[in-house]
Amino acid sequence: MSSPPSSPSIDRADARAAPRPGSAVLETLGRAAAEIARGAAERDRRPAFPEQAFDRLEQAGALGLTVPGADGTRAVPFAAEW
Repeated sequence: MSSPPSSPSIDRADARAAPRPGSAVLETLGRAAAEIARGAAERDRRPAFPEQAFDRLEQAGALGLTVPGADGTRAVPFAAEW
C-alpha cells in the first residue's frame, strides 16, 4: 500500500454538504488529483490497474463521497458507480 496522505482525509460530514470553492473538501481532492495527474502518462502506457492512484483517492476520502444514483433520487458512494 502507498504511504499515508500528506493532507487530511475528507470528513464525511463535510463531504455531505455541497463543496464550495475554497472548502477543505475541494482543497484535499485538488491536491490528490494533482498528485495522481503527475503520473498519468506513465500509467496510461502500462496495461495495469492504477492501484496507487486509487489508494490516493481512498486516502483523500474521495471513494466515500456520495453521488446521485442512476435514478437521480438516491445517494450512493462514488466507488459504487464504478
